Amino acid sequence: MLDAVQRYRALLDHHAPGAGHRLTWAGDEGGEVLALRIAALAHGCRFAGTSPPAGTDSMGEEVAVEVAPAVFAESALDDYGGTLDTLRQELEGARRLAVLSPLSGFGGDLSLAAWDVPATVMCCGVEQAAGVFAFLESAGADTLVLSEAQLRALSAHPAALLAGPVPLQSLFIESRADTDQQELMTLLANGPFQARGTRFLVPSDQGLLTPEEARARRCQQARELEQAAATHPRVSEARAQEDDADTWALAVVAAERTPVPAEDTLWRDRVLTSLDGYFADTDWHGGVAATRRLTDIALRSMLNALTHRGVFNAPETGYPEERVLACAAERHRPLLRRWLVVLEQQGLLRRDGDQLAVPARTGRYDDAVLARAWDEMAAFWRTVTGASGTIDYARENSAVLAQLLAGERQAVEVLFPAGRTERAEALYRESPAARYQHRAVAALLAEIAAPRESNDPLCVLEVGAGTGATSEVVLPALAGKPLHYVYTDVSRFFLDQAAERLDRDPRVTFALYDIDCPPRQQGFSSHQFDVVIGGGVLNAARDTDASVGWLRQLLRPGGWLVITEPTREEFWVMASQAFMLADAGDERARSGQTFLDREQWLRVLDRAGLDRVLDLPPEDHPLTALGHRVFAARTRADRADVRPDEVRRHCQRTLGMMVSRVEIVDRLPEPGEDGIYDSARTAGEVK
Repeated sequence: MLDAVQRYRALLDHHAPGAGHRLTWAGDEGGEVLALRIAALAHGCRFAGTSPPAGTDSMGEEVAVEVAPAVFAESALDDYGGTLDTLRQELEGARRLAVLSPLSGFGGDLSLAAWDVPATVMCCGVEQAAGVFAFLESAGADTLVLSEAQLRALSAHPAALLAGPVPLQSLFIESRADTDQQELMTLLANGPFQARGTRFLVPSDQGLLTPEEARARRCQQARELEQAAATHPRVSEARAQEDDADTWALAVVAAERTPVPAEDTLWRDRVLTSLDGYFADTDWHGGVAATRRLTDIALRSMLNALTHRGVFNAPETGYPEERVLACAAERHRPLLRRWLVVLEQQGLLRRDGDQLAVPARTGRYDDAVLARAWDEMAAFWRTVTGASGTIDYARENSAVLAQLLAGERQAVEVLFPAGRTERAEALYRESPAARYQHRAVAALLAEIAAPRESNDPLCVLEVGAGTGATSEVVLPALAGKPLHYVYTDVSRFFLDQAAERLDRDPRVTFALYDIDCPPRQQGFSSHQFDVVIGGGVLNAARDTDASVGWLRQLLRPGGWLVITEPTREEFWVMASQAFMLADAGDERARSGQTFLDREQWLRVLDRAGLDRVLDLPPEDHPLTALGHRVFAARTRADRADVRPDEVRRHCQRTLGMMVSRVEIVDRLPEPGEDGIYDSARTAGEVK
């Protein structure tokens, strides 16, 4: 041991750390760590049993020196002063000390103090419960040092019954501020460890405390941290919550400010001017006609699929609704019910009580008729859009629709044949409505980014970015602008493909994001973005209100939510992509709709506490008839734009306390609420 101490002292002499510097240990929990601790104490260095931080000077494989001053956290013992005196008093009378706790922390503290008593220190080098009990039996220790977690694990292990009682003079338990001492005493009374005296001690930067003292200390620290955060010029009040042993989480309410007068009309005029210039020669009426023709073929494809399932083979022949529904696999029957509703509404089915029949006026919908209709549709679509990928996809769906309905084929295989994406890429790019929506989003973001300075990049999150149909129009529109664009999707498959396309664009980063989960659970923080884009993705949300509310949390004051969505039933989607949509849990579940309508979307934005700014296309635009909308709404700008990183740095400078997370909220949680970050809270309560 003395040789090891001298070796570490020589290393420390070479690197010359001193008081206020910290050593970090990344080696094994053996005697070497105690030697380093003694050497560190002699130099006035502090010690932490953690992995070396990035950028530190190397001292071999096991030791590193952090040159900057740091908080001493992992061990309560950083000098030979008051803490050691306290430990010596605690260990008075101890002769043989068995140590299970890590020597880089609590176990090492008591080991060093025990040598000063003096007492023999025995460190357990095994982890398995049976080996630990064998060690304790052979050690003959009168004092045991272990953590609360170790106590629980050993007491519950079957080896405890075989080992028999372990008599002790003293038991030292490394605890937490929230330790339930009564519950642990009950555990001890029924467990293998029989000690005359038991001490619960919490390591802290103030030495070793009792759980009661630690709780009081943490409450005091929380008040100090809240007061420090509130001194930030953009913060009105704060609530601190312990995140782990050494760091804190903060809920912060931004200070009020006088909002800038709304310029909604100006935004709309600028975007429309840009769109009118870009689409000056576009035949929107031809696009609408092509889409309507696709709708008619989709309805007849539904009837055709049902004939292949054994019903509606002749006009005016009635079939019980139950017999028709039996044509579909159980999981697809809700979708088939929607088919029957729209077929009846469009006059292609007639209902007489429980009987459904195809009227004679409906005309033919056999395979040959559909084949000719698809040929004509492809030619017309190509004339309007210059491509045919969408029709190729819709036609393939029509050909296997009976199999999809029966559950014999998977719709995802049709959209992504052999894992290829060309059909999905066409689907989200070719149509006149898609082209209008992408360009409208790009025009708006160009206006938002126009006044940004180089030191204040526009932070944009795109959810459900998929094949990149929106981003490939938006990113060029923001060329030369300061930008941080986070491209997300629920699927790693799309992210990998996007990373290959955009690997040379330093403005873009990639991440997973699920619109059906709270953003904090996915590593995102509130007030993180200036703009959130959702291009045709929120119709796939299980609960639209929840998903929009979570996206609102991510926006800074005055931030933008920009979404594109269908607001009318698209019959060809009901015969294709609808097979892949998850069951909705919002208004759509009650109404049987595939998509929310325009008025329902406006109410969603209102309930999220967003101010509506854009709703395009205008009423007199030909595309309005198709129901594809572009919505843009803003968070209110009556609060200061406080950034979590600013608050974190402010608290660290003011108090030297580590803040791991900062959430910007509309109000502080009331006493008794479940923590600062209750993801079930309504969207209006958390920004």
